[in-house]
Amino acid sequence: MAKIRKPIMSHSTASGLYGLRRGLFFVAVLISLIAPGILYAQSGGDLGGLDGEATFFSSLEDIPLMPGLSELPAQGMVFDKPEGRIVEALALTGGIPHQDILVYYGGTLPQLGWGRVNDSRFFREGEVLEISFSRLAEGDVVRIMVRPVL
Repeated sequence: MAKIRKPIMSHSTASGLYGLRRGLFFVAVLISLIAPGILYAQSGGDLGGLDGEATFFSSLEDIPLMPGLSELPAQGMVFDKPEGRIVEALALTGGIPHQDILVYYGGTLPQLGWGRVNDSRFFREGEVLEISFSRLAEGDVVRIMVRPVL
């Protein structure tokens, strides 16, 4: 007579483990999204300058200048059109890693009403804000471009 073997795990136990793994994955993803902002805040990062007051780009009065960045006002441009503004602001990074700058603005801009598309692109009230990096004779720069949604 053949012996019938019982499964090691029942179907409900297996699906329970799947749900647990799925939940743990979700928590890990959530932590990876918020941890950089928390670490930046714990390291003393904030919206303000040395005196606690927020410093903003001269051409983008509603976008803070991250502490440690040095604005290059002569390099920026402003076009005010009926369809909306087109503004480009540049700042020397001062050796701050690009990822730290993206983390700073990724945590700051949503507090100012900007929705996040990805690490370097945001939207608000018919405008798109894009963050990019380049190299000029003066050094590494972060470029912030605000333009109307087309």
